[in-house]
Amino acid sequence: MAKIVKNERSWAIDLISMLNIFLQNKTLNIKKVGGEATINTGKKTMFPDLLMYGDESQTQILQGCEIKLPDTLITDEEFIKDAQRKSDTLGLNSCLLWNFTSAAFYVKDESGIYNIEKQWNDTSFIKTREDVEQYKKDWQSLIESIILEINNYFLSGELKASRLGEVISDSVMDTIISRNKVLVANYLETESVKNRTLASHLSIWWNEVKSEYLSDEPNQFTAFSKHILLNWINKFSFAHAIKKYHSPAFQVESINYSTNPQTGSLIFDEISSKCDFYNIFKKN
Repeated sequence: MAKIVKNERSWAIDLISMLNIFLQNKTLNIKKVGGEATINTGKKTMFPDLLMYGDESQTQILQGCEIKLPDTLITDEEFIKDAQRKSDTLGLNSCLLWNFTSAAFYVKDESGIYNIEKQWNDTSFIKTREDVEQYKKDWQSLIESIILEINNYFLSGELKASRLGEVISDSVMDTIISRNKVLVANYLETESVKNRTLASHLSIWWNEVKSEYLSDEPNQFTAFSKHILLNWINKFSFAHAIKKYHSPAFQVESINYSTNPQTGSLIFDEISSKCDFYNIFKKN
Protein backbone atom coordinates (compact mmCIF):
# COMPACT_ATOMS: atom_id res chain seq x y z
CA MET A 1 0.00 0.00 0.00
CA ALA A 2 1.35 3.40 -0.99
CA LYS A 3 2.21 5.77 1.85
CA ILE A 4 0.07 8.91 1.98
CA VAL A 5 2.06 12.12 2.37
CA LYS A 6 -0.03 15.04 3.63
CA ASN A 7 -0.06 18.38 1.82
CA GLU A 8 0.42 21.90 3.19
CA ARG A 9 -3.30 22.36 3.81
CA SER A 10 -3.53 19.19 5.88
CA TRP A 11 -0.51 20.11 7.97
CA ALA A 12 -1.85 23.64 8.50
CA ILE A 13 -5.09 22.18 9.90
CA ASP A 14 -3.11 19.87 12.18
CA LEU A 15 -0.91 22.73 13.31
CA ILE A 16 -3.91 24.91 14.20
CA SER A 17 -5.45 22.09 16.25
CA MET A 18 -2.16 21.44 18.08
CA LEU A 19 -1.66 25.10 18.96
CA ASN A 20 -5.21 25.55 20.23
CA ILE A 21 -4.68 22.61 22.58
CA PHE A 22 -1.37 24.18 23.66
CA LEU A 23 -3.10 27.52 24.38
CA GLN A 24 -5.78 25.98 26.58
CA ASN A 25 -5.56 26.88 30.28
CA LYS A 26 -2.92 29.54 29.55
CA THR A 27 -3.39 33.28 30.10
CA LEU A 28 -1.46 34.59 27.12
CA ASN A 29 -2.18 37.56 24.87
CA ILE A 30 -2.61 34.98 22.10
CA LYS A 31 -5.93 33.33 22.96
CA LYS A 32 -6.78 31.29 19.91
CA VAL A 33 -5.41 30.15 16.55
CA GLY A 34 -7.45 29.83 13.36
CA GLY A 35 -6.97 29.74 9.64
CA GLU A 36 -8.47 30.23 6.21
CA ALA A 37 -10.97 27.40 6.01
CA THR A 38 -11.77 27.41 2.30
CA ILE A 39 -10.68 24.72 -0.12
CA ASN A 40 -7.68 25.90 -2.07
CA THR A 41 -8.80 26.55 -5.65
CA GLY A 42 -5.55 28.09 -6.80
CA LYS A 43 -6.76 31.68 -6.52
CA LYS A 44 -4.91 34.14 -4.33
CA THR A 45 -6.32 34.58 -0.85
CA MET A 46 -5.82 37.69 1.23
CA PHE A 47 -5.49 35.82 4.52
CA PRO A 48 -2.48 33.99 5.97
CA ASP A 49 -2.64 30.22 6.41
CA LEU A 50 -2.72 30.65 10.18
CA LEU A 51 -4.00 33.52 12.30
CA MET A 52 -3.33 34.20 15.97
CA TYR A 53 -6.17 35.97 17.78
CA GLY A 54 -6.26 38.05 20.94
CA ASP A 55 -9.77 36.90 21.87
CA GLU A 56 -11.97 33.80 21.71
CA SER A 57 -14.43 35.57 19.41
CA GLN A 58 -11.65 35.98 16.82
CA THR A 59 -12.22 39.70 16.36
CA GLN A 60 -8.69 40.84 17.23
CA ILE A 61 -5.99 39.59 14.87
CA LEU A 62 -2.52 39.60 16.40
CA GLN A 63 -0.35 37.71 13.96
CA GLY A 64 -0.41 35.93 10.62
CA CYS A 65 1.69 32.92 9.68
CA GLU A 66 2.36 31.58 6.20
CA ILE A 67 2.98 27.83 6.09
CA LYS A 68 4.98 25.85 3.52
CA LEU A 69 6.53 22.41 3.48
CA PRO A 70 10.33 21.96 3.46
CA ASP A 71 10.61 21.98 -0.34
CA THR A 72 9.93 25.74 -0.18
CA LEU A 73 12.93 27.49 1.37
CA ILE A 74 12.41 29.94 4.20
CA THR A 75 14.32 32.44 2.04
CA ASP A 76 12.05 31.99 -1.00
CA GLU A 77 11.23 35.47 -2.31
CA GLU A 78 7.59 34.76 -3.21
CA PHE A 79 7.03 33.08 0.14
CA ILE A 80 8.31 36.17 1.96
CA LYS A 81 6.47 38.70 -0.22
CA ASP A 82 3.17 36.84 0.11
CA ALA A 83 3.40 36.81 3.91
CA GLN A 84 4.22 40.52 4.03
CA ARG A 85 1.47 41.44 1.56
CA LYS A 86 -1.12 39.65 3.69
CA SER A 87 0.22 41.29 6.83
CA ASP A 88 -0.25 44.71 5.22
CA THR A 89 -3.78 43.79 4.13
CA LEU A 90 -4.68 42.96 7.73
CA GLY A 91 -3.14 46.17 9.07
CA LEU A 92 -0.43 44.33 11.00
CA ASN A 93 3.26 45.15 11.26
CA SER A 94 4.70 41.66 11.58
CA CYS A 95 4.46 38.20 10.07
CA LEU A 96 5.77 34.69 10.65
CA LEU A 97 6.98 32.23 8.00
CA TRP A 98 7.15 28.52 8.79
CA ASN A 99 8.29 25.57 6.66
CA PHE A 100 8.88 22.97 9.41
CA THR A 101 12.63 23.24 8.77
CA SER A 102 12.91 26.85 9.93
CA ALA A 103 10.81 29.79 11.03
CA ALA A 104 11.41 33.47 10.22
CA PHE A 105 9.80 36.38 12.07
CA TYR A 106 9.59 39.73 10.26
CA VAL A 107 8.71 43.11 11.79
CA LYS A 108 7.99 46.28 9.78
CA ASP A 109 9.94 49.40 10.71
CA GLU A 110 8.69 53.00 10.67
CA SER A 111 9.64 53.39 7.01
CA GLY A 112 7.42 50.46 6.04
CA ILE A 113 10.25 47.98 5.41
CA TYR A 114 10.04 44.46 6.81
CA ASN A 115 13.20 43.32 8.56
CA ILE A 116 13.89 39.87 9.91
CA GLU A 117 13.64 40.03 13.69
CA LYS A 118 14.53 36.44 14.44
CA GLN A 119 15.01 33.10 12.72
CA TRP A 120 14.76 29.65 14.27
CA ASN A 121 16.73 26.76 12.73
CA ASP A 122 16.38 24.19 15.52
CA THR A 123 14.72 21.68 13.18
CA SER A 124 17.06 22.20 10.21
CA PHE A 125 17.43 18.42 9.96
CA ILE A 126 13.90 18.27 8.50
CA LYS A 127 14.51 18.25 4.74
CA THR A 128 11.55 16.49 3.12
CA ARG A 129 7.79 16.12 3.44
CA GLU A 130 8.34 12.64 4.86
CA ASP A 131 10.58 14.16 7.55
CA VAL A 132 7.69 16.38 8.68
CA GLU A 133 5.79 13.27 9.72
CA GLN A 134 8.80 11.52 11.22
CA TYR A 135 9.96 14.45 13.36
CA LYS A 136 6.55 15.75 14.37
CA LYS A 137 7.38 16.00 18.08
CA ASP A 138 10.50 18.06 17.32
CA TRP A 139 8.81 20.75 15.22
CA GLN A 140 5.76 20.80 17.48
CA SER A 141 7.98 21.65 20.44
CA LEU A 142 9.67 24.39 18.40
CA ILE A 143 6.47 26.07 17.18
CA GLU A 144 5.12 26.10 20.74
CA SER A 145 8.22 27.92 21.97
CA ILE A 146 7.94 30.35 19.04
CA ILE A 147 4.34 31.16 20.03
CA LEU A 148 5.53 31.98 23.54
CA GLU A 149 8.26 34.26 22.19
CA ILE A 150 5.88 36.09 19.87
CA ASN A 151 3.47 36.51 22.76
CA ASN A 152 6.19 38.41 24.63
CA TYR A 153 6.30 40.97 21.81
CA PHE A 154 2.61 41.70 22.37
CA LEU A 155 3.17 41.95 26.10
CA SER A 156 5.80 44.61 25.49
CA GLY A 157 3.60 46.49 23.00
CA GLU A 158 6.13 46.15 20.16
CA LEU A 159 3.65 44.59 17.75
CA LYS A 160 0.46 46.03 16.31
CA ALA A 161 -2.85 44.14 16.44
CA SER A 162 -5.78 44.56 14.08
CA ARG A 163 -9.52 44.45 14.78
CA LEU A 164 -12.05 43.34 12.20
CA GLY A 165 -14.49 45.85 13.64
CA GLU A 166 -12.25 48.88 13.12
CA VAL A 167 -14.36 49.96 10.15
CA ILE A 168 -17.00 51.08 12.66
CA SER A 169 -16.37 52.96 15.87
CA ASP A 170 -16.20 51.31 19.27
CA SER A 171 -19.18 53.39 20.42
CA VAL A 172 -21.36 52.14 17.55
CA MET A 173 -20.32 48.55 18.20
CA ASP A 174 -21.02 48.89 21.92
CA THR A 175 -24.43 50.42 21.20
CA ILE A 176 -25.44 47.57 18.87
CA ILE A 177 -24.40 44.98 21.45
CA SER A 178 -25.96 46.71 24.47
CA ARG A 179 -29.29 47.23 22.69
CA ASN A 180 -29.60 43.62 21.55
CA LYS A 181 -27.62 41.49 23.99
CA VAL A 182 -30.41 40.88 26.52
CA LEU A 183 -32.96 40.03 23.81
CA VAL A 184 -30.66 37.45 22.25
CA ALA A 185 -29.64 36.07 25.67
CA ASN A 186 -33.29 35.61 26.68
CA TYR A 187 -33.99 33.79 23.43
CA LEU A 188 -30.99 31.48 23.93
CA GLU A 189 -32.05 30.68 27.49
CA THR A 190 -35.62 29.89 26.42
CA GLU A 191 -34.51 27.74 23.49
CA SER A 192 -31.94 25.82 25.54
CA VAL A 193 -34.74 24.56 27.80
CA LYS A 194 -36.45 23.03 24.75
CA ASN A 195 -33.28 22.02 22.88
CA ARG A 196 -30.82 19.93 24.88
CA THR A 197 -28.30 19.94 22.03
CA LEU A 198 -28.17 23.72 22.18
CA ALA A 199 -27.93 23.62 25.99
CA SER A 200 -25.02 21.17 25.80
CA HIS A 201 -23.25 23.26 23.16
CA LEU A 202 -23.55 26.41 25.26
CA SER A 203 -22.32 24.61 28.37
CA ILE A 204 -19.24 23.22 26.62
CA TRP A 205 -18.47 26.59 25.01
CA TRP A 206 -18.86 28.41 28.32
CA ASN A 207 -16.50 26.05 30.14
CA GLU A 208 -13.83 26.82 27.55
CA VAL A 209 -14.15 30.62 27.52
CA LYS A 210 -15.74 31.80 30.78
CA SER A 211 -12.44 33.09 32.16
CA GLU A 212 -12.46 35.63 29.32
CA TYR A 213 -16.05 36.77 29.85
CA LEU A 214 -16.64 36.57 33.62
CA SER A 215 -15.43 40.11 34.24
CA ASP A 216 -18.46 41.55 32.43
CA GLU A 217 -20.83 38.68 31.57
CA PRO A 218 -22.48 36.62 34.35
CA ASN A 219 -23.47 33.52 32.38
CA GLN A 220 -23.21 31.64 29.10
CA PHE A 221 -26.39 33.17 27.67
CA THR A 222 -25.29 36.81 27.81
CA ALA A 223 -21.72 35.85 26.85
CA PHE A 224 -22.78 33.83 23.81
CA SER A 225 -25.24 36.57 22.92
CA LYS A 226 -22.31 38.99 22.71
CA HIS A 227 -20.36 36.40 20.71
CA ILE A 228 -23.20 36.09 18.18
CA LEU A 229 -23.62 39.86 17.81
CA LEU A 230 -19.87 40.38 17.35
CA ASN A 231 -19.87 37.68 14.70
CA TRP A 232 -22.58 39.47 12.71
CA ILE A 233 -20.94 42.88 13.17
CA ASN A 234 -17.68 41.47 11.83
CA LYS A 235 -19.41 40.06 8.75
CA PHE A 236 -21.12 43.35 7.93
CA SER A 237 -18.16 45.61 8.65
CA PHE A 238 -15.68 43.42 6.79
CA ALA A 239 -17.93 43.08 3.75
CA HIS A 240 -18.22 46.87 3.55
CA ALA A 241 -14.47 47.25 4.08
CA ILE A 242 -13.56 45.05 1.09
CA LYS A 243 -16.10 46.48 -1.39
CA LYS A 244 -13.41 48.73 -2.84
CA TYR A 245 -11.40 45.72 -3.97
CA HIS A 246 -14.06 42.99 -4.30
CA SER A 247 -17.22 43.94 -6.19
CA PRO A 248 -19.24 40.87 -5.06
CA ALA A 249 -19.10 42.27 -1.51
CA PHE A 250 -21.62 44.94 -2.61
CA GLN A 251 -24.25 42.23 -2.09
CA VAL A 252 -24.12 43.13 1.61
CA GLU A 253 -26.15 46.23 0.72
CA SER A 254 -29.12 44.01 -0.20
CA ILE A 255 -29.52 43.07 3.48
CA ASN A 256 -32.21 45.18 5.14
CA TYR A 257 -34.60 45.10 8.12
CA SER A 258 -36.78 42.46 6.46
CA THR A 259 -33.86 40.04 5.89
CA ASN A 260 -33.86 37.05 8.24
CA PRO A 261 -30.62 35.46 9.56
CA GLN A 262 -30.87 32.47 7.21
CA THR A 263 -31.05 34.71 4.14
CA GLY A 264 -28.28 36.91 5.53
CA SER A 265 -26.06 33.86 5.94
CA LEU A 266 -26.73 32.82 2.35
CA ILE A 267 -25.72 36.28 1.13
CA PHE A 268 -22.46 36.12 3.06
CA ASP A 269 -21.88 32.59 1.70
CA GLU A 270 -22.28 34.01 -1.82
CA ILE A 271 -19.81 36.82 -1.09
CA SER A 272 -17.34 34.31 0.34
CA SER A 273 -17.67 31.99 -2.68
CA LYS A 274 -16.52 34.83 -4.95
CA CYS A 275 -14.09 36.70 -2.69
CA ASP A 276 -12.85 34.00 -0.27
CA PHE A 277 -12.43 35.19 3.39
CA TYR A 278 -14.37 32.16 4.59
CA ASN A 279 -12.97 32.45 8.11
CA ILE A 280 -14.86 35.76 8.44
CA PHE A 281 -18.06 34.93 6.56
CA LYS A 282 -18.58 31.33 7.71
CA LYS A 283 -21.68 30.49 9.73
CA ASN A 284 -21.30 30.89 13.49
